[in-house]
Amino acid sequence: MTRVLPRVCNCDLDAPDLHAHRARHLEAAGALLAEGEPVNTAALHLAAAGGSDEPWAVAALREAAAESVALGRDEEAREFLELAVRADPGGPAEAELADVAWWIRPAGSVRALVELGHTAAARRSGAAVLARRLAWHGLIDEAATLLADRPAPGIEGAVTDVWLSRLYPGAFTPRAEAPPVDTVAATRPWLRGSATPEAVLQGLALNRAGLEPLQMALLALDDAETLDPGAPWFGDLLAAARRSASRVPEALLTAARARDELRRGDLCAAEESAEAALRALAPAGWGVLVGMPLGTILESLTQQGRHDEAAERLRGTVPRALGRSPYGLIYLRARGLHYLAVGRERAALGEFLAAGEIQETWGVTYPGLSPWMLDAARAHLALGEPDAARELADRQLRALGDTRPRIRAAALRVYAATLGPARRPEPLREAIGLLEAYGDRLELARCLADLGQAFEQVNERQYAHAPLNRARRLAHDAGAVLLLRELADRGLDAPPTAPRSGPCSAKLSGAERRVAELAAQGYKNREIARRLFLTASTVEQHLTRIYRKLDVQRRSALPDVPGLIPAAEVPRPRRPRPRSIRTEPTQ
Repeated sequence: MTRVLPRVCNCDLDAPDLHAHRARHLEAAGALLAEGEPVNTAALHLAAAGGSDEPWAVAALREAAAESVALGRDEEAREFLELAVRADPGGPAEAELADVAWWIRPAGSVRALVELGHTAAARRSGAAVLARRLAWHGLIDEAATLLADRPAPGIEGAVTDVWLSRLYPGAFTPRAEAPPVDTVAATRPWLRGSATPEAVLQGLALNRAGLEPLQMALLALDDAETLDPGAPWFGDLLAAARRSASRVPEALLTAARARDELRRGDLCAAEESAEAALRALAPAGWGVLVGMPLGTILESLTQQGRHDEAAERLRGTVPRALGRSPYGLIYLRARGLHYLAVGRERAALGEFLAAGEIQETWGVTYPGLSPWMLDAARAHLALGEPDAARELADRQLRALGDTRPRIRAAALRVYAATLGPARRPEPLREAIGLLEAYGDRLELARCLADLGQAFEQVNERQYAHAPLNRARRLAHDAGAVLLLRELADRGLDAPPTAPRSGPCSAKLSGAERRVAELAAQGYKNREIARRLFLTASTVEQHLTRIYRKLDVQRRSALPDVPGLIPAAEVPRPRRPRPRSIRTEPTQ
């Protein structure tokens, strides 16, 4: 560990000059506190003195650590707390130190958290925060035991109750004797019912106090399918996360971006971002939240036709409590989609129905994370059971109403597949309109393919050519080998001669290809950003990866790369933004 605070010196502790040195710093610290100077200044003198077991000194070190955390100086906070713990073993600083250590390195702190949870010190103070960290790692029973011994919760305890009830909807319920919601929301604005996830995230301080609002807002945006990584505030937040001493915020934001890329049908980018999230934070540090990046990777691999790699991922271990959290729904759905793709339709149906039962037990639904009725309808369709598929697709459409246009479009496509060919174009055209506005190129390709096939089946081949051609092009650009094979099986295309079945690091993602095509034609970065609705910094990041993947040194070499000219596709329109997004799941 790199020390950030001044030290006494590595010399004889009995030396007279050292005692004088310590005495001077302790005297200075006491004088500064008496004069009302900033506590951090006094704490630096205490650190230079090697700490003190005087109660006033321990209190000053703890207060200074809290201020350092608020300012994002986590290493400094840890060193203040180490001095406080050394002076007062078993005191409240012990739980505070464990929390700071977890923030800096979650994967390496789990055992210490569990051991601390059995101590009297943890029950006297710090129980609420410690319970949140234990629950993060799926240690539900340990967290519940710790909270059961506490008196009526204060503000921090009430925040913990609310957060735990969102992370584990069926396992935790806020205590009746907790402070009123309005009282809690006054100190935690992100708990206000009127707060949208975007409002919570814009300007959020990425310190320990910001972790719960960050996680809850990103989960809400994921379920609502409205995260926009191209928004300036998201780029600012990600840049701030990369400056943090903790890798947790960067990992969460990167995984959230991967989810958006997956929904847009950019399979390679989704896989790359999810893998980057797992590199930023080791799987052991994710706790139950690991379902988000793992589920994204699984679904991306499945859609790319890389079933052996997806199966290998499924053989890995995940936290036992994953299935009790919304993040488990992401993983469960990805596993079901893999089973469906490899011909295990009954197993897939079992996964999707299980997801529905879980949400029914919770009394909360997450249609963006787990549209189980849509997925079960797909499985019934694959099993040759169109009546059951139609009923479930219709139920999904009624449950969604006008929300979540991407899921609604997919349900319309499945519903259309249960109808006769002459009746399919109407719901498919509605679905295509929704997907054009949203920007999901992969589901759009499926709808276009179904529309073209419907025209062929009613002998209107003159209308089939355009949607089928576009479907093939979109599927190929997305690297969706699974869809290309489905088209071939249905007689709508020849099998791909050179499928994109290798690791994505050697290929351009769809987003990178669009940037590369425009750059090859001479467009400047700002022009590319304007045409593709990106930020200039995002374009620069894409170009850096493009040069590396294509093994070119400069922009002027791009026109010589085969396939980058002619021009790129017309960029997708902006997605409609909802009036208000709730920070809690749909009841």
